[in-house]
Amino acid sequence: MPVRRNRRTAPATRAASVAGAGALALALLLTACGEDDPRSDAADAAGPGSTGSARPDSPVSPSDAAVPTGSSRPSAPQSGAPEPPASPGIPLPPPGEPLRPEDFPRVAREAVTRAADAWEQAQTKRPAGPAFVLVSGAVEQVGTWERHNEAYKASFGNACFEIRPTATVPPHPAEGEVRRADGTVFKRPFVAPRQSFGRSVPPAMESTCGTQPFPRIPVTGIALTTGTVVTSDGPATVPMWEMTFEGTAVRGRAAALLGDPQPPRLNPDAGPSGPQIDGPGSRASVSPDGRTITLGFTGAPDQPGPCGEDYTVESVQRVGVVALAVVRHPHESAAGVACAAIGAGRTASVTLDAPLGSRALIGTQGLPIAHD
Repeated sequence: MPVRRNRRTAPATRAASVAGAGALALALLLTACGEDDPRSDAADAAGPGSTGSARPDSPVSPSDAAVPTGSSRPSAPQSGAPEPPASPGIPLPPPGEPLRPEDFPRVAREAVTRAADAWEQAQTKRPAGPAFVLVSGAVEQVGTWERHNEAYKASFGNACFEIRPTATVPPHPAEGEVRRADGTVFKRPFVAPRQSFGRSVPPAMESTCGTQPFPRIPVTGIALTTGTVVTSDGPATVPMWEMTFEGTAVRGRAAALLGDPQPPRLNPDAGPSGPQIDGPGSRASVSPDGRTITLGFTGAPDQPGPCGEDYTVESVQRVGVVALAVVRHPHESAAGVACAAIGAGRTASVTLDAPLGSRALIGTQGLPIAHD
């Protein structure tokens, strides 16, 4: 049974000099009933100068795990909701404050763990038989953009396509064949071109279509052809939709068959903890022994001083999937320093405990990372 504290009220002689007689009466009534003044308890719980956040010297349980999803901590929970748990080790900043560089590895670790968990859950819903998990899910560009169509480069990566009424879908069977390099052949249902073209684009990127930097590309024709895609079990030949665009010789191609279920798109990892490495345009190389994975991405220059950064890779390795995240390691604080807003081509590598093999390779959005 909890022990109640019994606070004594001020003597009557002092209370007479207090203007709030009603407040004194309330305090006397609470004392008579053996209850605390809730105002005193709230002040004690918060501590000197507290604004409602937990005290910095509060114990942290190793079983707790914070779930940050961006450049700052989530806002404080509403009354009655459980406090967001904190990870062991260095405590994360209070809600609303930006992350510190020492927090970045932990944020990345939590992000890849969530991505791997979501991937495994999605795979329990896939059809029986051979797996057909698309790794190169992005639309393939065929040709080079002309100078007068430079604005379409970014639009293509975000799948900002406007299918004109004249771009009719050619007749096709309900299912198409998947032919693996090892000779395995099985069937999967066809998907509509619109679904096929945008399957690997996160909602945040999709929402940019039609804005000034991302004009929609008019699609004037759709044809059915065949091509090679990268799957979690290696390359495979499948039917593909091929788009022609207005005013350019560039074409776009994407797999025309339904891939096995993938996890829901998670929050992107672009931000203070590291650059985005999955989704459209992602690329990784795998060493001949299958154990070393090198990621290519755009980051800060490799130079000394506050404008330079180093990068490492955080990984979670499971039976059917490997999830990766790039972690930033700023050389110095860039506060008050004007760094050039020009990205540099960078790479970072990680050595797996076992060869990648046929396992899927994904980033923290839950999207595949294309690899050779």
